[in-house]
Amino acid sequence: MPQGTAIIKRCTQSSIGRAIALQLASDGFDIALAEDPSQQAELAALEYEITSKEVQCRSYFCDAAKEDEVKRLMDDLVADFGGIDVYAAQQMIKQGRGGRFICGNTMMALGGGILRHASAITSAAFAIRGLTQAAALELGAHNITVNSYACGMDSTEIVSVHLQRKKSKARHKIQEG
Repeated sequence: MPQGTAIIKRCTQSSIGRAIALQLASDGFDIALAEDPSQQAELAALEYEITSKEVQCRSYFCDAAKEDEVKRLMDDLVADFGGIDVYAAQQMIKQGRGGRFICGNTMMALGGGILRHASAITSAAFAIRGLTQAAALELGAHNITVNSYACGMDSTEIVSVHLQRKKSKARHKIQEG
């Protein structure tokens, strides 16, 4: 008997999203994978891996910037799975059965100053943290828990650029010696 249905968005572009999808599948959740159409091959491989855990898994393509596509995605998920238990708060309110809303974040949400010249990502991370706290208060009345996780350094473009700059400065100091 499945634990419920979980929606995992951007599951192929991030090792974190992929790991969450696999863990929820291992925990017995049926999985709905939502991704950009350009990730079709990666999505098929992840769907195959998830179904080997003896849960249902379906892939959907959606541009999250287009409201009509997101609405269609939610309608399709409810039709296909009978409801949503993890992630989509508005749809969970309509269902009236509660659920879980999990936001991915970065360690920048824990405090600024971790990386220099990172005010944009730090402010975005604090916005997600604030939204998580406000949504927890608002959605708690509907038996929906809201949490976020702050992952450590991931191999992203901004981190790579930062590390390259540090290496370059260190080499320059050594050469000046």
